Amino acid sequence: MTTPGSNNIEKSVVIRDSDIRRLKFYVEYMKSLLSNNKNLDVDCTSINEKLATEYPSIIERKSFVDNMKKECNRFILPKKEFNWIKVNDRVCFWVWLMIRDIRNKYLPIRNDLLDLAHPAFYDVLVINKVPASTKERYDAIIELFDGLRTDIGFIRYYFYQLKIEIQHVYKFSTSFNWLKKENKKQCQWALEYIKGSGVINQYESMLTPMSKKEIHSTVIAAFDSWHALDAVKELFLIKIKKAWGQKKYRDEISDKKLLNTYISKNAKDKLDMMTSTNKKKIHEMIEMMIDNEYKKYQ
Repeated sequence: MTTPGSNNIEKSVVIRDSDIRRLKFYVEYMKSLLSNNKNLDVDCTSINEKLATEYPSIIERKSFVDNMKKECNRFILPKKEFNWIKVNDRVCFWVWLMIRDIRNKYLPIRNDLLDLAHPAFYDVLVINKVPASTKERYDAIIELFDGLRTDIGFIRYYFYQLKIEIQHVYKFSTSFNWLKKENKKQCQWALEYIKGSGVINQYESMLTPMSKKEIHSTVIAAFDSWHALDAVKELFLIKIKKAWGQKKYRDEISDKKLLNTYISKNAKDKLDMMTSTNKKKIHEMIEMMIDNEYKKYQ
């Protein structure tokens, strides 16, 4: 006989969740406490079937589910609280580099990671170590904080600290406007220049672009993650931009020869008038006249 309200109780102990992060937590939680869980999949059907088998009693099942959800709410930060990280490629890349350096002094983490002699917990957890796009970096960031099983209050405080630090990055938000994403040769040159300047010693192993599309982002991330005084950074920006200008000029004149000669003032005035009329530079005008005259000998 069905007692009043029993249908409501039964409904409340059925997991209905489309958030894969929460479902993964449920599966890990259940595997740590329940037996015979090898076939437990990350989906609601598998989870609910296992719960029904382990806890035929609705009251006991409800108690277990309530505790499981409580723990999930304690450790799994809502995804909307990660939105500030994906505001643009630059922010996401910088945050990814910062979390690569998270150590025990920053965040309380799950006990099974405490005794592992690794430089950073990112290297311990099963996370994409070489993300090749902003989306992959964003996913890796979320996976790290889900995997640490740290109280979300500590994560929120850590994010608060990062948001303060990132203001320093925003100070140089227009510093690479001269670097064109579509100019792969320019971006590759800038990356080699930064590597040669010793700017990225700390993160060099993490700043190897996986594709040509990533070179531009990698250059800026290398600069953003560089721990240096503002004055030092500003001087570096002046030097790298000047160096690019010099390289560009050398490339432009690499197939040109210097013509050292004198012409009369009258001829120079005529040449100036011709360049103005044809909207050309002097060397372009001279080359055009030489080409036209040379055709007569063909």
